[in-house]
Amino acid sequence: MALKKRQFLKIIGIVALVGVAGFAWSHLSHAQVTIRMMSQSHFVPGFNEELVRQANEWARRRGVKVEIDYIPRQQLPAKLAVEAEAKTGHDIILLWHFETALRKENLAVLDDICADLEVKYGSWSDAARYLNYIDGHWRGLAWQSQSGIANINVDHWREIGMEPDQVANLDWQSLLEAAKKLHKIGHPVALAITEDLDSYMNVFPVFWDYGSIWIDSDGSVKINSPETEFCLSYFKELFQYMPQEMIGWDGGGNNKELLSGRGSWTVNPPSIWASAKIKGLPIAEKLTHVSLPSGPEGRYRNTDVMNLGIWSFSPNIDLAKDLLRFLLEKEQVMKQIGASWGYNEYHLAAYRIYPVHPIFEQEPALKYYQPAIETIVPAGWPAPPSPETTIAYNLRIVPMMVVKAVTGTDTVTGAIEWAEKQLKRIYGR
Repeated sequence: MALKKRQFLKIIGIVALVGVAGFAWSHLSHAQVTIRMMSQSHFVPGFNEELVRQANEWARRRGVKVEIDYIPRQQLPAKLAVEAEAKTGHDIILLWHFETALRKENLAVLDDICADLEVKYGSWSDAARYLNYIDGHWRGLAWQSQSGIANINVDHWREIGMEPDQVANLDWQSLLEAAKKLHKIGHPVALAITEDLDSYMNVFPVFWDYGSIWIDSDGSVKINSPETEFCLSYFKELFQYMPQEMIGWDGGGNNKELLSGRGSWTVNPPSIWASAKIKGLPIAEKLTHVSLPSGPEGRYRNTDVMNLGIWSFSPNIDLAKDLLRFLLEKEQVMKQIGASWGYNEYHLAAYRIYPVHPIFEQEPALKYYQPAIETIVPAGWPAPPSPETTIAYNLRIVPMMVVKAVTGTDTVTGAIEWAEKQLKRIYGR
């Protein structure tokens, strides 16, 4: 039966309303998609603001929202554990160092994005592959890192007759002799020996330079060795000429020491100098960076790598991957380096050819930071990236061993045996 005109118009109206409602709902739902990203508050003022600006720029292009939550590094393992158990939380997560290996079962495969970036910018660094290429797949993406270089107060070293380039050529035994002189004039060195994670940046280079390793690449415990015994004896002697209160320092203790004007030498990325320069502190003119001392086995520098991953249970995996691609594009990376005042290191070949940013030519204080004359490797190397290594790293077994030895809480031999026992318990061998 033919429809009357009034009935026909009524049906058309209903269909139109449904169509408009459907269109509106579709766009409203899309607009309400929020990508949640986990990060750590940067040590150089200004980087966080640049990261937010970049994320919001990407979000506007995609018609979505981005929220960035800054999690203190010490709280990261617990935060990741809670989200992995609940199967909900952030889309993009921060995987500090070995966390990629620990969380691999709950991480989305990033083979496509890592391959795309390699085609565009060259191969990933050995550190990026070591930490993130797990069981034949990329489970994390090396975003940025910062390596520990020697930070010095030029005036104090000149008091004992040494210019920065001379300090850059020291070996560890020469540093010990210089430390005695600097201690005598009230400006001690501070190779921060604490139970904080930052201590890895201080102690591992000495171990590597003298051929001591805690775990080999097969996962065998190797910490009980004559080389380790020598290093602990060295730390014990050097500790006499350093601030004794450093045992209680958190990650910012050595920063405060140098900024106070008392400290003469410490190990840290360039954030101490950068912060002083940005704030216009007079001491900024006295600070610079030089290479770390060398040992019989070479000259090593430790790098802490911040990797990004995506939970496999994220409802927004494709969008999260797109954001990661955006953050690693050259235009964004150059702005990130500038905002960090050269603090950030990046792990694609195109970004490892320094000076990749004008700041490395413009700032004399960065002369020794990049390009590095040291061999740069991640803390914990050459231990295999595995759940066991992650646990051992997070438990700070190596820094605690050093603290035991230098404070006399245990003998050198006893501290090594304690560490060996802890590591064998974790690795089951």
